[in-house]
Amino acid sequence: MKPMERSTAVFGIITPQGQRAAPAASAAVPARHSLVLRMVALVAAFISLTSAALFFGIDHFVTRHFGELHRERAERIRVLVSRSIQEEFLRMEGIAKLVADDADLRHATYYHLYLEGERDHPRLAVERIARAFRLDVLTLRDARGRLIASAPREAPRPLLDAAAAPGPTRVFWSGRNAWIVAGAALMRDESAIAHIHVARSLDALLGAIAEREQTTLRKSATGEPGPGVLRIALPGGASAPAFLDVELPDTAASALSKAKQLLAVILAISGTLLVAALAWAVRWQLAPVEALARAAAAVGRGEFGQKLEARGNNEVANLVRTFNAMSADLAQLRRLEQQLRHQECLSAIGRVAARVAHDINNPLTVISNVARLMRREAGSSAPLAEDLDLIAHHAERCTRTVQQLLAFGRPVRINAVPLDLVAACREIAARWEAGRGHGVRFEPAATGLPVLGDRFQIEQVMDNLLDNAHEACPLCEIVVTAERSHDEACIRILDQGPGFPPEVRERVFEPFFTTRSGGTGLGLASALAIAQAHAGRIEIGGEDRGEVTVWLPLRP
Repeated sequence: MKPMERSTAVFGIITPQGQRAAPAASAAVPARHSLVLRMVALVAAFISLTSAALFFGIDHFVTRHFGELHRERAERIRVLVSRSIQEEFLRMEGIAKLVADDADLRHATYYHLYLEGERDHPRLAVERIARAFRLDVLTLRDARGRLIASAPREAPRPLLDAAAAPGPTRVFWSGRNAWIVAGAALMRDESAIAHIHVARSLDALLGAIAEREQTTLRKSATGEPGPGVLRIALPGGASAPAFLDVELPDTAASALSKAKQLLAVILAISGTLLVAALAWAVRWQLAPVEALARAAAAVGRGEFGQKLEARGNNEVANLVRTFNAMSADLAQLRRLEQQLRHQECLSAIGRVAARVAHDINNPLTVISNVARLMRREAGSSAPLAEDLDLIAHHAERCTRTVQQLLAFGRPVRINAVPLDLVAACREIAARWEAGRGHGVRFEPAATGLPVLGDRFQIEQVMDNLLDNAHEACPLCEIVVTAERSHDEACIRILDQGPGFPPEVRERVFEPFFTTRSGGTGLGLASALAIAQAHAGRIEIGGEDRGEVTVWLPLRP
């Protein structure tokens, strides 16, 4: 098995040809299969059935109980009205007998009957007795039915006529007013010489009962009584039976109806709120599961290192913690795989570099020596001296590059010396701009960034990154910034190019990986190795614009 095949077999997600296998997409759960909707529907059905059972149970038992209470109240009022009227009947009959036994009235009536024209004495006696017994009407008639005296004198004619009618104690209706009429005979020598009739209104009695019982009492109408009306037969000997209608509103039923309406509204609102709260609670509880499904799909696509927040100590939280541990392990394995592949590539580069290093070193040595000799002969000639210094400088850089190629498969060794990174970057940017003829704007946000580093290797990193920025946008100005971020120095190279797509960011530091025609694919790989040798790192920007950031630790 080839080395690359061994490294890809670690995960089983890279094909032997190095192509990543496409994982199955995470399909969305259909609404009809959603656990949240099922639980909410089940609870909603349960709440609906419970509310219906409660409502109809209250409607059945409470309505029946209040109906019994209403019937008991109706019976109590019927008994009360009947007993009160009966007692009034007996009272009026007793008054009539007492009036008939009044000696003064009997003598005055006798004198009137046998002494023609003597009307004052009977009239005064009738008025006295009416006042004494608080009677509404008192009439005195002779044996033939002729009126002798009445109190009051202006008593209603229909009432006087009713009082003159023979018969037992009875109820007489005059319009909407009810009267109790009782009569008795005035006896002398065991003979009836006259008749008296007493009448008293029932309005006060019925009004007191109606006010106390909160009902309406009225004369009965013809036909059947309507709903909520209690018909009471009044005692008496009238030719036609007298009835009293009692409007007995069912206040309990009305209150119960309102209570049922209120209960129905409360049950509907509370059920809706409960279902909404349950839906929110279930959704909140299952949110980690949904996030876990998305994270698992991301892991299936090879995006290792996914980490979710575990809330609480329940089963879902334990599952999330287990997934986080698995994702971290897979990310570690991915890093180990990438490091292994990187080391394999570096080893291959080192073997190739060893074959050509001798042929490159010899010409470089000749160029460097000739430049130094000519520099001594040039003396103070400034233009020529600068050109010779530039040749010697780049020849030394080439020599260092050859040495790095020889050690490419081994850890990078640096000659760390104290440096001011701002000054070094300014010098590197100016030298690169002079050599390439392309504009570079250096914008330091700090006056000094002290680091421990290898000047030549840092220059190699900067040159590689500036070359890449120039290739991405040949006509755009390159911006280099330098700033401090906590205990790190940050060098950022910006261009107006298209940026780095996700698929490029995943492999941008792989040796020999390049998106440019004619590129070697060693620039960023070498830059990353140098940054890591300085205990730093390199970060690649997104798709919106070209951005590469180099982080190096500051000198204490």
